[in-house]
Amino acid sequence: MQFSIDRTSVPRAARRGVLLIEILLGIAVFALFVSAVGLTLLRGQEGTEASGDRVRGTEYAEKALEAARSIRDQDFSLLTAGQHGIQVDGIGRWQFAGTQSTFSGGYTVSLTITPIAQDEVVAMAVASWNRSPNRPQSVRLQTVLTEHSATKTVGNWSAFTLSGSYAVGSQYANPVLNDIALGQGHYAYVGANSLTQSLFIFDVASPPALPPPLPVNLGVSVYASAVKGTMLYAVTSDPNGEIKAFDITNPTSPIFVTSYDLPGNGNATSLVVDGDFLFVGAKGLGPAAFLPHSPPPIAFAPLAYGPLALANAIADHAYARAYCLTVDCLDSCVPAGMACTQDADCCGTPCILNTCDFLSSSAASSSSSSASSAAASSSGPYPNGNDFFSFDISNPTVIRYLHSLYVGGVNWIHIAGNAAYIASTVDTAELRVVNIANPAALAFAPGSVNGAPQGGYDLTDRTLDGTAITTTGTNAILGTQQDSPPLTPSIVLFDASTGGVPTTNGPWLYSASGNVMRVDADASGCYAFIATDWRSQALQVIKIKDHSMAKLLTYAIAPPVQRTGRALVYDPALDRLYLIDHWTLYIFTPAAGPSSCP
Repeated sequence: MQFSIDRTSVPRAARRGVLLIEILLGIAVFALFVSAVGLTLLRGQEGTEASGDRVRGTEYAEKALEAARSIRDQDFSLLTAGQHGIQVDGIGRWQFAGTQSTFSGGYTVSLTITPIAQDEVVAMAVASWNRSPNRPQSVRLQTVLTEHSATKTVGNWSAFTLSGSYAVGSQYANPVLNDIALGQGHYAYVGANSLTQSLFIFDVASPPALPPPLPVNLGVSVYASAVKGTMLYAVTSDPNGEIKAFDITNPTSPIFVTSYDLPGNGNATSLVVDGDFLFVGAKGLGPAAFLPHSPPPIAFAPLAYGPLALANAIADHAYARAYCLTVDCLDSCVPAGMACTQDADCCGTPCILNTCDFLSSSAASSSSSSASSAAASSSGPYPNGNDFFSFDISNPTVIRYLHSLYVGGVNWIHIAGNAAYIASTVDTAELRVVNIANPAALAFAPGSVNGAPQGGYDLTDRTLDGTAITTTGTNAILGTQQDSPPLTPSIVLFDASTGGVPTTNGPWLYSASGNVMRVDADASGCYAFIATDWRSQALQVIKIKDHSMAKLLTYAIAPPVQRTGRALVYDPALDRLYLIDHWTLYIFTPAAGPSSCP
């Protein structure tokens, strides 16, 4: 039953009471609406502020880790155990001070150093803040720091021992393994051509007793990967986000962080982490196109001699961008997209066309998904043809495009000092060299050998692709495809002492009798390690120090015939060699006795 009020029959005074009630009800409803809207806006503002707080806290924690790396580079013994604060001394060097540091905005940062070996420590940075009395917040980052300036003893690799192996074959539907990246502590990350087991995480602490690896389903194949502290970067088969970043603070539980979509539909093939920068190579991205603002070639300083001279350059780029060294730098930065007159205004990001971070802020954005998560995946302002890219990864949550070049197709990249050595698909320049002294302004190294394009060396005795590249001491070692008989030597050793395109001193040649899949070398410049697709000699060790190119030892992979060498990596800290075939990881150690390169 419904009731209604007949206003005509209600006395005037009563009608005034009804109107008053209606007004009060309207005010109450409106007040509730305004309160709800206000509460929503307030919560949104709080969420935005909390997100900004966390980004700022992450930046301060990363600053503390960079300070630890700088202190390590001054003298490893300065990384004393315990909790520390950080400060810059009178000549611009980082040092420990007290037990914590206070930054503007109410942030405190502590850096805890925990030794885990004679030449390794764990550095953990904790940034804390307290926007409201009852809601303290913090962010924690950590990395492993090694005394890379120490002289490591290289064993006798003229003989070696298979100290452990593990096959991931039939139980995982025979995935094809692609690449090995060594992570913090004692973990190896092995990428695979598989949408269901994309990544295998091996605990390699105590061979030969290798526990079963942990398979990780990323939903995309992983072609190559690299580790920086607690971050794992990978190039994958995802056409909408070839580059992916994962948080491996827990080394056995990668968490997807972000991705980056390269232009076109080409394949990303390799990547290298160098300090705060990530370099990525690709092939098949489309017609060649050059950036109009690409600078002219830049000369190099000669490569330094010494067993670990190249390794010492790792931290160089981390501070090449650090134009501001004061602890309050972040508060004085000009925001991206705003006017600037010099790089110093932008605190480490470029001042381009009088605008801070012009390239990044003008980048378009698009969505990209992953099986693990979803995040923004931005496309950079470059033509589709470019295939060698540089990115800023100083903020672990962002892969920020800096610059790119067209090099004609990239199969592999190796960084040595300010040079990126590239194994190229260009028949007239199997080796190319790019100057990366300023990652935001890549340029080819000066020089052209045998009519190669700028920054290139043409091996005139073949029309085969460069497939692998590494350097050691003052030598560059290029691996190529193998032609049919008569066989052309597929390993070429160059004198790279000038730091740029090798001169005609050399090259010295070695026939690996198969397509070279990967090449690495020990830091003393004595041995080169070669992985080939020739099953009976899938691993080969040769002597390079005296340019003799003498074969010292080989390792044959057991049948079936489709199992061949796929990739390898030498670990100078443990004097170990890791090799993979299609579905097995092998660990080798040198024989007892002195090295054949005293």
